[in-house]
Amino acid sequence: SITMTAAGTGTLLIIRRELYAHGDIGEPSRPAVAPATRRFGVLERVVDEPKPDVAVAKAKTNPTLSKSSVEKAIKDGVQWSGNHFGERSSEWVTYYYYGIERVAALLNVEKIGTHDWYDEGATELLKRQRPDGSWADNAQAVPATSLAILFLTKATSTILPKPKTRPALVGGGLLIGGRGLPDNLNAVQVKEGEIATRKLQGRVDGLLADLEQSSDAKVEAVQAAVVEAVQLDRPEDLIGQVDRLKKLATDTRVEVRRTAMWALGRTGNISGATLLIRGLSDADESVSREASVGLSILSRKPEGCGLPIDPTEGLKDDASDEERKTHLDKWRKDSASLWQKWYFKVRPYDERDDRTLLKRKS
Repeated sequence: SITMTAAGTGTLLIIRRELYAHGDIGEPSRPAVAPATRRFGVLERVVDEPKPDVAVAKAKTNPTLSKSSVEKAIKDGVQWSGNHFGERSSEWVTYYYYGIERVAALLNVEKIGTHDWYDEGATELLKRQRPDGSWADNAQAVPATSLAILFLTKATSTILPKPKTRPALVGGGLLIGGRGLPDNLNAVQVKEGEIATRKLQGRVDGLLADLEQSSDAKVEAVQAAVVEAVQLDRPEDLIGQVDRLKKLATDTRVEVRRTAMWALGRTGNISGATLLIRGLSDADESVSREASVGLSILSRKPEGCGLPIDPTEGLKDDASDEERKTHLDKWRKDSASLWQKWYFKVRPYDERDDRTLLKRKS
């Protein structure tokens, strides 16, 4: 049945997680990407960490079942669940959708087969909710309601440990004119076109205030200090800084706007998404790129919205100015449209009057 297949597949995923190495089904191990070959943002580089060949936690017993046989069973279970997703049944509906949520969380996927498992599952459960707020099926009201809530809150993903990876800064800092800065995480100054290092420390709120008032020569120093402060295990310092970042996002200086886009993507505050979407259309492509990376981080969509994260990807090295402009304009327009559709789905409820869908009558 669809219910027991979901439950069984989820159990096998837990078994694989506990007894074998983590990794995607059937995916061969890949060499780590060389640090210099994969650059995502203007302000930092994301460096992939190789997946471990052995389980992080030492198994309590030696498995007697081969990993390949477990992976095949998981793959078959996921494929069958995708082909039969949501088949109508009045029995154990809430347990079925909880099983689907668990499978999706353990696989870290947004779709099972061709189905958006959360959107379709939530739609079905909301249809079945009773006027008093409960659910009921073969599991009866209390357990059925509990299972429905576990699905709707994506409960499994909240308890799965998330590996902590620290992005490495490009050249140890920011980029000026495409050139790397010193290897350490000290702040920098630019004197007569030369890069000089000096220490600049402080709380993020104070640093952002400095950025707001800094002369052009000091911007890079404050910029590097902000990135360092947030990356070195103090991302919470950005909490409460959204209003200031919104102001910085419209600054006339490119470096300040870049920093604002970088920071907005790491606040965890959805209200910054509208400015990031606007930043995609910035006249400076480095600001557009940082806004694109920021949206990917804020939305937890590491692959972006379906278009390249970097606006210059696919652009020929020998492209003419006109070709470059055409390429970038199309990327900006298409990216903004796709991200706007995403934001429309996840925006806060107090913004959901849906008037933007109504066509103006002539």
